This record gives sequence, structure tokens and C-alpha cells, in this order.
Amino acid sequence: MGWENELIQALEKEIETDNSESFYDNSFYNDHEKYRNVYNFLGELIYVSFNPKSVIDLGCGAAFLLERLKALGVKKVCGIDGSESAKNSWPEHMKDVLKVQDLLKFDSKERYDVAVCMEVAEHIPGDKASRIVKRVTDSAGQYVWWTAAQPGQGGTGHINCQSICYWVRQFESCKFIPLWEYGYNAKMEMLKIKEIHSYPWFRDNLIVFKRVGR
Repeated sequence: MGWENELIQALEKEIETDNSESFYDNSFYNDHEKYRNVYNFLGELIYVSFNPKSVIDLGCGAAFLLERLKALGVKKVCGIDGSESAKNSWPEHMKDVLKVQDLLKFDSKERYDVAVCMEVAEHIPGDKASRIVKRVTDSAGQYVWWTAAQPGQGGTGHINCQSICYWVRQFESCKFIPLWEYGYNAKMEMLKIKEIHSYPWFRDNLIVFKRVGR
């Protein structure tokens, strides 16, 4: 076995056993403050596009997106994050709708109009990729807003960077199809926002999915 595979296996083991203590500490979530304006814009884009009554964010981090959606008038929001450290960044008025739980074990008891999962799947070992997709689709009543790091994208704890086509196949197996035209239009809107120019993965990795038959 080459050193590359040994390194990947070591990273996978560390993330599976102790991710909140190794990578995802308070400083990791505090650093997300620089994304607040990006999440505010994405919240507005999701709100205008889907007019949702309910939204769930799996891997919600500091919960900026849900905070903005709630302020815009979304009646029901829910956020799930896998790290205990995330709680320290949550605003007090949001803590009743946010929960720390292993995303791979999360079992949604209901479906939300839109399920969001941004820049999460690349942190999960490849042999569990289908499980995170299943958790997201089980939570989505109609739409999924999805981004995941593509090959070559740097970042903390990235161990499963995959192409857009890879994720499309995963979602199609769960009866969700990509809305290519909508995704393109959303990306064109993002090009107008200078903050996203500094963090292009929010735009470049976007895929919007819709449940088949709805």
C-alpha cells in the first residue's frame, strides 16, 4: 500500500472517531464569521426561489443561513451539525431549532420543503457517501440545495472530493434529479455578489435537485 492510501486511511479514522476535537473546534467555527454575508445572500436566494415554509440544513455550522431564512419569514427551520463546538457559535434565539448529532445517524421524522447540505460531504469517508445523500434526501420534501468540494479543492479535513457527476448519480439513486437550468441561473446571480468571488465553491459546486414526481 502506498503512503497516499495510508494517509487517507489515517484521516478517515481520525474524522470518524474524534472529528469535533481534531478539526472542528471553536476556532474552526469562529472562522466562519467571514462567510456571514455569503450565507445571508444564499438565504435570500433560496427564499426567493422556492418560497419555502420549512428548511433543514444538515451541517449547519454557525447557522448563519438558517438565521437569515428565519428572519425572512420561513416558518420552520432546523439545523443539524456533527460537532459539539458548533453550539458555541449559535445565537441564543436559534438554539431551540439547532441540534448536535452525527449526520450519518440523523433520522428526520419529517420532510422539509428544502434540505440544504453545503460543503459537508467531502469530510465524510467515501464508503459512507451514499449514507449522507440518503440522510439529506430523506429530509427533503421537494428540493435539495447541495454543494460538495470537487477534486483539487483545498480545505480542512477534505477526504472525499468528488465530481458533480458523482453526486448526481448518488442523488438519482434516491429519486432526485438535477435542475440544471435553475442551478445555472442561481450561479449567474452569485456572480453579481463580490463576497462569493472570494469563496467560489459556494457557486461552482452548486447542484439543485428535485424529487422525482413532485
